[in-house]
Amino acid sequence: MKEIFYNLIGKQGEIPGDYLQDIGETKRVLERWTIDDEFRKMDNIEEGLRMIKTPRTLLEILPFIDKKEGTELRIKERNNEDNTYPLSVRRYRHFIKEKMAGRKDIRIGILPENQKFKYWRNRQINRCIGELGPIKADGLVHAPLAFELSKGCSVGCWFCAVSSQKLTKVWRYTNENAKLWKDSINILKETIGDCIKYGVCYWATEPFDCPDYEKFIEDFVLLTGRCPQTTTAIPDREIERTRKFLKLMDKLNGGINRFSIRSKEALFKVHTNFTAQELTYVELIPQNLEASSQYKKAYAGKAREVKLFSNNSKLNDNVQKEENASTIACISGFIINMTEKSVELITPCPASVDWPLGYWSLDKQYFENAQELSIVLNSMIDNHMNPSLPLLNILKLRKDLTWANCAEDESVEIVSKYLSIKFDRLIFTNKMLELISESKHTAFEIAIILEDIYKIELSLIMLQMNEFYEKGLFDEEPLKLSK
Repeated sequence: MKEIFYNLIGKQGEIPGDYLQDIGETKRVLERWTIDDEFRKMDNIEEGLRMIKTPRTLLEILPFIDKKEGTELRIKERNNEDNTYPLSVRRYRHFIKEKMAGRKDIRIGILPENQKFKYWRNRQINRCIGELGPIKADGLVHAPLAFELSKGCSVGCWFCAVSSQKLTKVWRYTNENAKLWKDSINILKETIGDCIKYGVCYWATEPFDCPDYEKFIEDFVLLTGRCPQTTTAIPDREIERTRKFLKLMDKLNGGINRFSIRSKEALFKVHTNFTAQELTYVELIPQNLEASSQYKKAYAGKAREVKLFSNNSKLNDNVQKEENASTIACISGFIINMTEKSVELITPCPASVDWPLGYWSLDKQYFENAQELSIVLNSMIDNHMNPSLPLLNILKLRKDLTWANCAEDESVEIVSKYLSIKFDRLIFTNKMLELISESKHTAFEIAIILEDIYKIELSLIMLQMNEFYEKGLFDEEPLKLSK
């Protein structure tokens, strides 16, 4: 019989139940392994598998929990020699690769129709690769927007990377609010295009804090054609609501959603109330203290404060090191809080003293209606999203960059902690970089100086400076917004 491997995302209702069950059962064992330290520490793994009553065998699980076995599997995959592995292993690997490719496809597929927004977003993507490294940067989709349907959060996770405050207000689905909601989505579509379908409807909030979250989601799907991803930290708080939510996601082809698991008890409750097949499209994110060490919290927000000021070694051990400062921010665009009618323009950056939440905040404004929202969005785009290098701004390389000539060829290399980029070394390139490094000249001044020295056209000089600009190599860090 020919072995079939299905792509699952966006195919709810089309995949055979036994195939979903196969994926779900493997996934369930791995959830138990990463979240439950007692299960992970059992001397006899096969006994543990029997204890949780899974149909998976040790051979079907070992490639996912043993580093050596996992490396061997990936090597055999690359050489098309993995057909000796159990079918369930290859099916689950296919699912993992589908999710990874899907994340990349979203990042690449977000193409704002507004050209200023498009070029700005691409520049932030390039910058983040250099500042965070390709691996961490690959985890960011740079979604164009996020809505918040409440102010604050009821959960209060100690590690919250965006330092969400206590819940103070919830935006309900009244007739007036429903109209503003739909009008706002349409305004965004007019302003930046269909890419708004890749937005989400939560940020520094808990989606399920809003009793009408599902109604807002259904409108979003109706107007954009795509169901936004949901991450909730309280899937165990109201099991019946969670059950209805999962059924709604199946109906709306909701893709991959996420449950943040904050304790082993929450995992047990979720596993008890939902079958492996029901959770196939839900990632259970290990957020509990007993989780596998690979799930340490990002050094940002509240977790950063814990690392800096707490003497609790158990919490400290669960936060990444300061030198590995990262971010969970995945938005290069607008955060729109509907309760306070605010718009904030943000983009990811490594968490730091100046930007402890792991993102730059470039602007924040308020609106009362859809017309004012349109004005605010367009003003932010005009003021902060220059498609080409601003001629009158002082030009500086990013703080994390150095440069040097390459001995082996006629190029110059711009180097960060994580990667290097080569450019043609033209007659003026070294002098241009020297002037930029002085951090006191505008782009226009540099171009004039180089034109005078080398007697070449300004357009050639501007062409290379714009190359650097598009790669996100110049320092565009904003001033901190006043509170």
